[in-house]
Formats: sequence, structure tokens, C-alpha cells
Amino acid sequence: MRTILQAVAQLPFPLGRTGLARALKGSSTSPVQAGRFPLFGALADRTQKSTVELIAQLEDTGLLAYYEREGYRLLRLTDQGRSLLKSQSEIMLIKPSPAAQDRPPQAPPSIPKPASQTPSEYDQDLFERLRAWRLGVARQNGWAPYVVFHDKALKEIAAQRPATLEALAAVKGVGPHKLEQYGPAVLEVIAGRQVGPAGKKEE
Repeated sequence: MRTILQAVAQLPFPLGRTGLARALKGSSTSPVQAGRFPLFGALADRTQKSTVELIAQLEDTGLLAYYEREGYRLLRLTDQGRSLLKSQSEIMLIKPSPAAQDRPPQAPPSIPKPASQTPSEYDQDLFERLRAWRLGVARQNGWAPYVVFHDKALKEIAAQRPATLEALAAVKGVGPHKLEQYGPAVLEVIAGRQVGPAGKKEE
């Protein structure tokens, strides 16, 4: 969406996905307010979550990229994004329908999901290590921890201890998007390897 690219270009200082979405929503919790940002509230009719998804799609298409500064993931325009912004070309994205914008991602139909109840027995040590990893990811992105995974999902993972991405995909609470974004890092935590928030091994 052109508005998002324009927003990144006009920000008085760089923001991450969530901060940008809050600014475009016109949220009172936005890191930048209307006086410093002409597009403040420009996407007030969208949910914050759907705007974050659009930002992620712009990253996937190479129009936006992120970089790290002091532990924060911030957005910038790529050369391709700047060129497209200057042109009159349409930005084609696959947008969720309004009714589906806030619907959680569904697992492929061929992958069975276990019962929805929280497991009564799970590896407490693994659960705590998963929570520590989740906290690092959340802090890096400026999110609440539950945005990464709910405790219930982490307990399911700690109970089942999946060793492959296919097994992890079958865990309740792990949809395709989270599997792609966090799957390898979660498997590293399960295997007992120390990883950073972005899923990179720490020396």
C-alpha cells in the first residue's frame, strides 16, 4: 500500500512494524503524534493488526526492509520501494478480506491439531526457556509477549517437544505464519541450543 511506503518516508524518526501501525491508526499510544507526522491516522479505518500484516507483506515483496539499532527492529524503504513510490505504478498485495483480517492463521488441512485443552504435564524447564526466548523477541519488536505466542501454546510445545517443523506445525497455537517466522528458533530452544531473539545462535 502506497500510504505505508509514504509513511516510512515521512516519519521524523524510524519505527518498527507496531509503532508504524499505531501511528497510521492514530492511536494514543503511537510513538509519534500528529504534529510531527502528516499521515497520522491515515489508516484509522483499519485494525492495527491488519496494518501490521500489510507492512509484513511490503517487506516480503522487497519494498521495505528492517535493520537493527540498539536491539530494535526498524523499517526503512528499499531502493525498489523508493523507486515505486516515485512512480505511478500500483502496489499489488494479497489483502485479507475485512471479515478475515483478525482471523488467526489456519494450519493446512492435512495437519491434524491435538485437543485444545492445556496440557496438565509439560517440561517446566523447557517452558521457562521458551518464555525467555519469547520475551527477547517481544522486546526486540516492541510487542507484548503474547503477540509472539500465548503461554498455552508454549505449554503445548513443552509437552510435545516437537523435533521437526512438521511436528511443530501440529501443535495447537502454531499457525503457518508463526511456523515460518519462529519455527527454526523454537526448535533450537527445544534442542537446548542457546539462541538470541532473532533465532541466531549466540556464541
